[in-house]
Amino acid sequence: MAETKLDEFFADVKQRREQQLSPLPNPDGILMEWKGYTAGMIDGEGCFQILKQKPRNSPRPAHQARLTVANTNLEALQFLKRLWGGAILAKPLQIHDGKRVWLWITQGRRLEIILDALSLYLVIKQKQAESIRCFLSEKRAGVKGRRLTTEIIERREMYRHLVKKFNDSGRKARIA
Repeated sequence: MAETKLDEFFADVKQRREQQLSPLPNPDGILMEWKGYTAGMIDGEGCFQILKQKPRNSPRPAHQARLTVANTNLEALQFLKRLWGGAILAKPLQIHDGKRVWLWITQGRRLEIILDALSLYLVIKQKQAESIRCFLSEKRAGVKGRRLTTEIIERREMYRHLVKKFNDSGRKARIA
């Protein structure tokens, strides 16, 4: 009998939660509580990165910002995907306590929207988020279709190393 009441309770919560969701690109329609929840997931389980790739047909590197959130609870990541879009992948060959690790990944314009909506809510990853916002802002205002100058590449590398430094300082603080 108690299980039935719990099942009814969770079904009711799930239904109310689904009614409150808003599709992108309108983060203004997302409740403040869900923004706080998302920021908490990012602060606790997230990782901001600027990836450096070497395209085959170009001697110049390409840089791309992304956000990943890793978790063994697929439902939590599916909720983030419904709120903000993005993709969910199984992390290859990673199992934690017998459970598969899943990744929610977002990048590009979706990442910009998320950062704009959550800037007031992030605590632990605030420096990384601000560095990514600056990187994306400069990249958007940059040189689409033209050859990247050495100065632009160096500036993007500076942001990449800055985010890496902030990520590393968080790891060292957790280990100590």
